[in-house]
Amino acid sequence: MKTRHWLFVGVFCAVSAAWTATATAQEKKPAEKPAAAQPAPAAQPPKPADKPATPPAAKPGDKPTAHPTPGAPPGSADMEAMMKAMQAESAPGKEHEALKPLVGSFTCANKFYPGPGAPPNESTGEVTRKWIMGNRYLQEDVKGNWMNMPFEGLGFIGYDKLQKVYHFYWIDNMVPGG
Repeated sequence: MKTRHWLFVGVFCAVSAAWTATATAQEKKPAEKPAAAQPAPAAQPPKPADKPATPPAAKPGDKPTAHPTPGAPPGSADMEAMMKAMQAESAPGKEHEALKPLVGSFTCANKFYPGPGAPPNESTGEVTRKWIMGNRYLQEDVKGNWMNMPFEGLGFIGYDKLQKVYHFYWIDNMVPGG
């Protein structure tokens, strides 16, 4: 499990870096107007190369940084601190624990009223919810009938610890394209 987790983190970082580089390279620059002919500036002596900026040394009691020092080798203390911070942020928390009562298999019954005074259209089905991805998401499978037609649905419930909000994603065979 840990190998897959770190493989995912590595692939995610590589894809993010490639996407950022592509997006930065594609930024449009304003069109420059041709400059009027001017004399060339006098030659300047070359400047000494600037030293790369080095971050201040960590002091006892400082929290580990979520971003490693550029060029930090794998296994360095800075990289390990970043990986520990990422691991803590991605671990399921009390918000995920609150979803625990939803796990299991349930029978459901629905009533749909097509209009005022019309009798309801009744249907039944089965809902099964199980943990996936290390108890980070609930997968919801629904099978039954709706208005005398077969119905299938698939949902995912999770909690985003950064945005501090629950998310629910749903697709089914009744609505094309979501």
